[in-house]
Amino acid sequence: MTVGTQENTSVNNSGRSLMKYLFNRFYTIAAECANNLPENNRPEVLHDLRVALRRLRRALTVFRKGLDDEPLRKRCIKAIRQFSHDAGRYRDHDVWLMTIRQFGQDPQVEHDTGWQRFRETAESISVHELQHEEHLSGSYDTLLSVLCSLPGIGSAEPAAPSGRDIRSFAKKQVNRSAKKVRASLGDYRTWTAEELHRFRRVCRNARYVCEFFAPQLPKAVDRWAGRFREIADNLGTIHDIDVSLAEPFGISLPPVYRDHLMECRKSKMKRMKEHARWIRALKNRVV
Repeated sequence: MTVGTQENTSVNNSGRSLMKYLFNRFYTIAAECANNLPENNRPEVLHDLRVALRRLRRALTVFRKGLDDEPLRKRCIKAIRQFSHDAGRYRDHDVWLMTIRQFGQDPQVEHDTGWQRFRETAESISVHELQHEEHLSGSYDTLLSVLCSLPGIGSAEPAAPSGRDIRSFAKKQVNRSAKKVRASLGDYRTWTAEELHRFRRVCRNARYVCEFFAPQLPKAVDRWAGRFREIADNLGTIHDIDVSLAEPFGISLPPVYRDHLMECRKSKMKRMKEHARWIRALKNRVV
């Protein structure tokens, strides 16, 4: 995915171009969320919104020297973090219900009374009862107000151009991200759900950095971004399972469903073994 950096331009100009692209992407998806979406479309639109914000947050870190106003940059990151946290409750509910519905398609559980009672109770829970929409709307308004102050997006003046070579900068950022993935990998088999989730964020950030610099390093995108995405997606499935196992909405899981989730998690952790072997083989300089 090419997301807005430009070849043969300064680092700061490239960064502003990228942030403007990502902001417009976020705003377009937010407009979709504001419409009365059918229930079966809302989960994916909300997911796309959070992904767009994660990319923008990463760009604010990678191109931090391109913004003269450091306090503004920090306010943007704080606002993104707050909105993502508030929207995460909705996302957890969406994933929780989707997982239940997928398992319910198995004919073997059709006549399991414990499962049927669990599903009926789960379907009766409304996400609107779990978190006030006004709270989410408030964090969204704050986020939009702060982001519109970014150079090249709102009324603020853009930062001065940088003479740094964008290709050299791109290599440095990709190598740094890959190195951080390798350095962050420990004995994942003993990690808690939160530790696995933190490592997922490291892999996800490495993927975003590779995608940012697709025009400068197309081979890096082909080789590394896809692999980091694969690892993050696998860890994302583990995270979704862990959310369900933790019984986030106060409903006890029936044994047949808990056993199913544990088997799925075991399979994904086996896949993680292959990913760990690949990560440990990474060199200090991948490009």
